Amino acid sequence: MSKRWKEQEQRIAHLLGLRRNVNSGKAAPDAEGEWLVVEVKDRKRFPSWIESALLKVQAQANEGQLGIAVLTGPTASRDLVIMDLNDFRDWFVERGELPRGK
Repeated sequence: MSKRWKEQEQRIAHLLGLRRNVNSGKAAPDAEGEWLVVEVKDRKRFPSWIESALLKVQAQANEGQLGIAVLTGPTASRDLVIMDLNDFRDWFVERGELPRGK
C-alpha cells in the first residue's frame, strides 16, 4: 500500500511551517499551526480546466501581483480560491501578513 499521502502531508506541513497531525482516526486537519489549518488531497492529475485557468491568470499577472483562480458554484455561499502553493507561501507564510482570525 502506498504511503504517498503521508509523504505529501509531511511535505506540505514542512513547506508551510506547520505540524502534521498523525492519523489517529479522529477528525482533525492534516496539518496545523497558530493561524492555518490544512487538509491535503493528493491526486495523480489536476483537472485540466482548473490548471489552465491558474496558468492563464499567472501569465497575465504583473510583477508584484498575485494570480489566483476563483471557482464559483451555484450559490455565492461557496466559492473557492485556487492558487499555487509556492505563491501562497511567498505572499502569506513567509511575509506573515495573513490576518490571524476573522
